[in-house]
Amino acid sequence: MYFEFRDYQKEAIQKGLGVLRDPKGRREILNAVTASGKSLVISGIAKDLTDGNLLVLQPDKNILEQNLSKIESFGVYPSVYSASMKRKELGSLIYATPKSISYEILKEAGIKYVIIDEVDHASKNDSHIITMLKKLGIKSVLGMTATPLHIDSSGQDGSVARIMTQIKKPFFTDICYVVSAEKMIKNGYWSPIKYYNVYKEEGEKYLTFTTNQADYTEESKELFYDEMGLAEEVKNFLSRLPENENALVFVPSISNLEDLQKIVKGSVGVHSKMKDDLRDEYTNGFLSGKYRIMISVASLDVGFDFRALRNLVDCSPTNSVRKIIQRYGRVLRTHPDKDFGRIICFSGNYKRFGKASDFNYEYIEGYGWGLFSGDKLITDVPAGEKQITTKDYLRKYKRPLISQFQFTEEHSGLDKLPSGRFKDKSLKFLYFRNRWYLKYLYESGYTSPNKKIEETLKLMFG
Repeated sequence: MYFEFRDYQKEAIQKGLGVLRDPKGRREILNAVTASGKSLVISGIAKDLTDGNLLVLQPDKNILEQNLSKIESFGVYPSVYSASMKRKELGSLIYATPKSISYEILKEAGIKYVIIDEVDHASKNDSHIITMLKKLGIKSVLGMTATPLHIDSSGQDGSVARIMTQIKKPFFTDICYVVSAEKMIKNGYWSPIKYYNVYKEEGEKYLTFTTNQADYTEESKELFYDEMGLAEEVKNFLSRLPENENALVFVPSISNLEDLQKIVKGSVGVHSKMKDDLRDEYTNGFLSGKYRIMISVASLDVGFDFRALRNLVDCSPTNSVRKIIQRYGRVLRTHPDKDFGRIICFSGNYKRFGKASDFNYEYIEGYGWGLFSGDKLITDVPAGEKQITTKDYLRKYKRPLISQFQFTEEHSGLDKLPSGRFKDKSLKFLYFRNRWYLKYLYESGYTSPNKKIEETLKLMFG
């Protein structure tokens, strides 16, 4: 099969080649939304970059196979270095998985250029891949991803999503090109999506954040699922689907998956702890139409390319914008037999983040790159922040708008915690240094002999 490049793919290929061929060396990210054809862009770059050995890394076997099939369609046959593929070959163009690669292998291969697909999975400064690239002194590196985001847990507000180029001492210094949702919609490259928000607000009380505010706890997501009776709700929805329609269902845990599979006739499920051969059999069966209903915990969030997917049923709450962008991306692809897709949201994620088409990455002069939902800044903002930072606000003030508690004579914040991780530290001290911990105490229903502490926490976060 031969693939014709779209205009934006041609532009992306030239931008990527420009990064890698820069004689000074550049480490930049090419941001391409889901279903925009990253594997084709990688193929276009790889087949034209012939003046030095190129390594293309992808996070797992499935994505490697997808990328390999695309470049082979152009008559280019890379070497493959991947234990999961049972191939360990070196050459001028190598497609590999990270866990199979070592410093010694890369040194032997004489790598000049590197492309990292799904780069947000493997590009923190202490990661296996980045450590090797630094040691080898490779300066020409292109990262590819739909979600150029890292979770930063070093600040006073706990875990906050940040653009990868905006973190402290970033490996990647800029974003060289953006394939936007707007471009995909305008040119009909995304399937129209119908959203059905069937989330019940009372479910919010069952969800609690992890200590560092990174996401909801696994226990609370399971409690939400059970208390809201989602197994029965999903079963009823799926029973009404026409026989010719398929559905991908996301649930919080393996036990939720197994319970739902028992009551949904003909369904199969995949998760991280199952054997590879069974996972492959179920996944391929879903792709071929052998199975209509696939249930997943998180295994199919990224890199699952099924253009004919019609229904995505979301029952797994998250506060991670990266997860939800990747998850919604599963149903965005176009297909001749699909005039539209559906996202059925039982989880509250639609209420938290909005539509897939609302997300956009933009550079604001004096501030840098940010991820927005419409006009609202998503990155660099703590979980649960009530103030909204707009693009105009960033243009004017060059920083996000973050709520600040005003200490008073009555609520001075000088009361000290009587026990726990920060025993004898005052509320005021912690508010300006470890605010995430105070928020965690409040959301966990903390009680204290000193009722003034409880009152102050409620004023801060209630």
